[in-house]
Amino acid sequence: LEQSGFMTFSPVINSFKIIHQKISDDIKRVSQAARNYPKAVEILQDLEKNLSEYFQLQRPSFYELLRKYYGHDRQAVKMLEFLEYDLRDLQMQSLNFFDQYSLQADTILKRNFPGRFQIFSGQIISRVNIEEGYFFPLLTPFNKKID
Repeated sequence: LEQSGFMTFSPVINSFKIIHQKISDDIKRVSQAARNYPKAVEILQDLEKNLSEYFQLQRPSFYELLRKYYGHDRQAVKMLEFLEYDLRDLQMQSLNFFDQYSLQADTILKRNFPGRFQIFSGQIISRVNIEEGYFFPLLTPFNKKID
């Protein structure tokens, strides 16, 4: 287990929990300021930074190690494939969203920000919930073997 790189997974669950909380806090702060566009965009920069950190936790090599470990478990491999595909989709949506909503955004985009942010943040929250419900259990065996 140590040679395969799985020793690093125990801290990863804690890292996910921490970044999930930061993202959740950022979403709440942006939502509260959504009608004040300049203030919301300022907070949005924190969310963008934390999402970047979150995406870094889930590098392709991370999923590759997990697929290798769960190669015998078709259901687990399918879940991992879904999570990896869904992550790439969320990354693209994030790039588009943050590209559109900056301090330089035009007036029409600014007017649409509260509704668009609600949709975007809903997708992020959904992803976090899926990870906590389905992804964390896939990482749990590593915690038990390490602890």
